[in-house]
Parts: sequence; C-alpha cells; structure tokens
Amino acid sequence: MDNLLRCRACGYIMKESNKSGLCPACGVKRASFEPYKETVSAKRLWLLNQHLHGITVNFPQALAALLFLATAAGIAIQGLQENLIVVVRDIAILLPLSQAGGIFTGLIDGRTRFKRLMTPLLKTKMIVGSVALCFGIAIFVLGLDFRFSGMIPYALLALNACSLGCQVFLAKLGASMVCTKVPG
Repeated sequence: MDNLLRCRACGYIMKESNKSGLCPACGVKRASFEPYKETVSAKRLWLLNQHLHGITVNFPQALAALLFLATAAGIAIQGLQENLIVVVRDIAILLPLSQAGGIFTGLIDGRTRFKRLMTPLLKTKMIVGSVALCFGIAIFVLGLDFRFSGMIPYALLALNACSLGCQVFLAKLGASMVCTKVPG
C-alpha cells in the first residue's frame, strides 16, 4: 500500500508517489504536505471510494430539472406540447425510481461513512429525501396520463418545483458533510 500525504492547507489526501510538487486540490507547494495514516478499514474505504451515493444523487437532480423545463416549455410553447408529453411522462416515471436509488445509496453511504444513521444531519437528509420521494410519487401518478390541459401542467410544475427544492436542499446539506472526518 502506498504511503499517503495530506495537504495541511486544504486536507486533501494523496499518494506519496504523486510526482507533482503541488497539491492537486488547492495548488500549494509540496512543502505543506505531511505524512498521513489511513484509519478506515480497507473494506470500508473501498466502498466509500466507489462514490455510489455521490453518483446516484445526480440523477434525480437532473431529472427534476429536466422535468421542470419540459413542463414549463410545454406550457409556454403550444407547438411543443405533443412532443413534450412523452418526455414528461418518461421523466415522471424515472424520477421516483432515481430518488429511491439516491435514498438507498445514501443509507449505505451514511452507515459506511459514519457507522450509524441517526446523526442530526443524516436524520434531516432522510426526512427531506422522504419528502422529495413523496413529491416524486405524486409526480409519477400525475404523469401516468399526463396531458397539457387544464390545471394538470401547473400542478405538475408546482409538485416538481417542490421536488427540485428538496433536491437542492439535499445537495447543499450533502456538500456540508463532505469534509467530515470518517471515524476509524
């Protein structure tokens, strides 16, 4: 196993075999590197390095944004409605599935990273993620027989705005947890 170095300026951890004289994250000179010993077990570290949750959570964020744009475009531009009905329906089906995947990988990541799920931030993420999933399920139900008529597109737009708001909140909360020290 390679020896590790940690940048004292930003905390970035890299292999000592890194030939660069600069920190890849913040750019400070190699003089500010210090030896680092990994305290996480090899099995946990392998699972964390797969970044399952980080990859999976991008899907519902992208789908919620696309659904919002497609619905808004269909409301605003009458000539696009026929083409966008299929897009809106397909995204409405995929959204709750991707949200459920994000929740599942979040539970795995939280348990692996923090050894327990009942920390204050993880509880908040689970609650907001569940609310987002409820919005996603409502969007799915509305999208099953979606038409650009009456109040349906506006209801879908409102539900999706709430879902997108939850996704943004979860992303910001997750970003605040990136720099946490993983217990050994």
